[in-house]
Parts: sequence; C-alpha cells; structure tokens
Amino acid sequence: DFKGIVKYRVNSTFDLWKEVVAFGLVPEGEIGKPILLYRGTEFNFATKTGRATMLSDLDPEGPGHKMFNVAREEIQKWLRGPGRSDVIVMGHSLGGALANYTAIYEYDAISKTGHSYTFNAPGIDEPVVAVWDAIPVEKRPKITTYISRGDLVGKFGKLYGEAFEVYNHQKFSPVIAHQTLLFAKPY
Repeated sequence: DFKGIVKYRVNSTFDLWKEVVAFGLVPEGEIGKPILLYRGTEFNFATKTGRATMLSDLDPEGPGHKMFNVAREEIQKWLRGPGRSDVIVMGHSLGGALANYTAIYEYDAISKTGHSYTFNAPGIDEPVVAVWDAIPVEKRPKITTYISRGDLVGKFGKLYGEAFEVYNHQKFSPVIAHQTLLFAKPY
C-alpha cells in the first residue's frame, strides 16, 4: 500500500486555549490525507501553555474536554474546509485525548479509509464512550491507540477503538514510558 513519501505543510494553527496549539497539515502533492495534529502536555509551570495543558489534564469532564469544546467551532471549520475530506487525527498524551474527542464528536469529517492514531493517550469518560457507541459502526473512523508498557496515563478512563500495548525489552519508569513513543503493527 506504500505510495511514497508525503510532504506536508502547516496550513492552519489553532489556539485551543491559552496559546496551546494544534496544527492543520495538508499534503503538498497528490497523495496523502490532511492531518489534524494535537500536541501533548507541556510540563512547565513557568509558561502559560504549560499551565494550561496541566490544568486541562485535570479537567473533571476528562482530560482536555473543555479545551476541545473551546476550540471546537474553529476545528469544525477547518475539518470541513475546501480539500479537507478524509482527515486523519493524531496526538500524544493530552493531544491524544483531543484527537479522540475529534474522532468521536466530528466523526463524519474523519477518515474511514485512513487510520488516525493516538499515542499514550488517557482513556475517555463513560459519557463520551456512550457517544462513540451510538455512532453506527460503518460510520466510525478507524482510530488506533498505542500505549507504551509502563505508562500509567492510558489506565485512566476507557480505551475505545483499537488499542495496543507496545514495548521493547527495556523496563521504563512510568514517566519515561509515557514520553517514549513505540510503534508496532499486529501480525
């Protein structure tokens, strides 16, 4: 299925809340799908962005849920903009939670043929799982979550879609496991 390397450019930057940004990427050539890319938590009390991401991690409605709702209208406009059908979403940690909300609440704009991915994302709360469960199976986007063995973040909330624990033979502390991206494909 490999069709070549895809070169992307950032065509939109979204201020989700207090300078926390997400990126809309579009392919420069004929191959590739648009990508909505969310960043994770910045562990830095000295910056506005760091404080905002850490506060969003503690959102009682689920990590990043209010942040997603603040930016939802802007995200909807980008997802449904010209040349942006079949979008995939990606994110790490808090960004993975934001990608999950996008895949669930904006499922009609997310690719059913391409794959969306989250890495070391927290699970989602039951009310959001109920929204996912209500989406007809044939209309659900393909989304896969990878959790590094030893990472505790994925233990919060409920995982949905396809979820895999990945590891190598090193034993990581929970912090290192959360920061380490490991990739695997089932075989």
